[in-house]
Amino acid sequence: MKPELKEISISNNDVFVFSQNTTAHDLIEHVLKLTGPAEVFVSSFSITEPAIRCFINLKEEGYITKMSCMFDQQVKRHHLQSLFLISNFLDEIFITKNHSKVTLIKNEEHTVSIISSANLNLNNKIEAGAIFTDKETFEKLTHRFISEIEKSVKIEHDDIIG
Repeated sequence: MKPELKEISISNNDVFVFSQNTTAHDLIEHVLKLTGPAEVFVSSFSITEPAIRCFINLKEEGYITKMSCMFDQQVKRHHLQSLFLISNFLDEIFITKNHSKVTLIKNEEHTVSIISSANLNLNNKIEAGAIFTDKETFEKLTHRFISEIEKSVKIEHDDIIG
């Protein structure tokens, strides 16, 4: 575990600032190991292979029971290979004009909302954000993203290869 993640808990709301070595997918993995198996929704501008590999491993290990993602439309142009790879295991992929970086994690015991400056990629920048563990924040964000999903384009695996 990366040292910066040791301070992150899901017992109450918290904020974080990460150095250049900790990624958004590191944080999601850490939170899932605290919550146990859960459904995951991720909204990000982009995604790259290291994040995809992380999510594949988490799904294979049983930490992700269902996963949906919303990406910016540029992903189809600039990250087509990543989109193809992730379409093999994601339950749903939505494409729209998106710059948000939000993760929603839910199981019977926990509702965790992560709002972050970090995309799902490797970078050498400082990133910051907040973790909310209250149901009210989770429900507000879920409701808002459902509204955005209804306006987005759902991508199927065959849409990428065809």
